[in-house]
Amino acid sequence: MTPIATFKVPVSFCLDSEQIKEAQAALNTYHLGDHKCNRLNPETMQYEPKYPEKETEEFKQSMGNVKMTRTVFVTMGLDHKGGLSIL
Repeated sequence: MTPIATFKVPVSFCLDSEQIKEAQAALNTYHLGDHKCNRLNPETMQYEPKYPEKETEEFKQSMGNVKMTRTVFVTMGLDHKGGLSIL
């Protein structure tokens, strides 16, 4: 297709719940060295961090970032028949 015009179109996206779990496991491994970084406290029945001393602000910010909705701009091409495609 040879575009006769192009458009920058905003596209919003976020990870689904399974992708968020996968991303968090990857971040846990990268920052903490363990993909399962929480443990259940049998007295309180609450999850607690295994490595609270390793939980830096960068780590906490990265965990929040994977839950965010993002908007990116995608360049679309318009053909002579009115068809649009991502360039």
